[in-house]
Amino acid sequence: MFVTDIKEDYGMLGLPERFADILPEFCDTCGAPMEISDTLTGLHCSNPRCSNKMVMRIRTLCQDLGILRFGESTIEKFIDYYGPTSPMDIFELEEGMCLAPDVSPKISADVISQIKKSRKMQLWEYVMFSNIPFVRTSAMKIFSGYKTIEDAFADIESGGIAFIQKKLDLSDLTVSVQAIKVYNSLMEYKDDLIAGVKDVEIIDMSDKITLKVVCSDQVGGRFNKKAEFYAYVNNTFADKLHCDFLPSVNKNIDYLVWAGADGSAARYTSKVKKVEGYNAKGCNIPIVTAEQFIKIVEDL
Repeated sequence: MFVTDIKEDYGMLGLPERFADILPEFCDTCGAPMEISDTLTGLHCSNPRCSNKMVMRIRTLCQDLGILRFGESTIEKFIDYYGPTSPMDIFELEEGMCLAPDVSPKISADVISQIKKSRKMQLWEYVMFSNIPFVRTSAMKIFSGYKTIEDAFADIESGGIAFIQKKLDLSDLTVSVQAIKVYNSLMEYKDDLIAGVKDVEIIDMSDKITLKVVCSDQVGGRFNKKAEFYAYVNNTFADKLHCDFLPSVNKNIDYLVWAGADGSAARYTSKVKKVEGYNAKGCNIPIVTAEQFIKIVEDL
């Protein structure tokens, strides 16, 4: 609900007047009305294209692809200068362009070079990297197997919410709130996704090895950040395989990469605990360091 509604009906909602008074009605950045969750615990701008949200979507994209030196302050300058409508608009940048007038040419050249090297991706990864609401963790199930974004949306639109529900392996006895949110978000951002795909290279992995990999917060070896590991693996071994670096653990992943796999000091994360739990029940998911994983891939 909108904050303005809260302020009008705080008495009927059983809320103290002071609570209603301190809530901001409009976003400081874009001026759109502020919304609050039904549980009154989450406050956010109602504008899906608010520049603050765009900053975080681009930042997450850069983390996914291992693009360094493109932090929040530089992204803000990029947004002010270019006015992107989608995170994937960064792929329109070409060598010799600047990120923004007051960003040094050296940083611009470095960042754009990294972006150009990261243009190859599968269709479902493209959708995931776009970071649209409610779709990030669903992209693989919905878009795997499609070669074009247009073909995927043709099926989504013809099948509607029931199609999404089936793709997400949700019960068909009742309409899922999750399926509704995913479907509505895809429809909201359909034009963005179709327009942006021209700036990346969608790859077909049907004739290559694909590994599903999850990384803990530390991967070890030469990599200070796991995003650096992502970029190294998919750039170095692009001729023979592609790694789907997934955000969360499930029983079907091929590897968990963790710095502590060789006994080194590393935080014992929930991802490690979950994989160990799966393995204790009969799964066989190898837990390896980044360097051990690279050696495995080299020997494939």
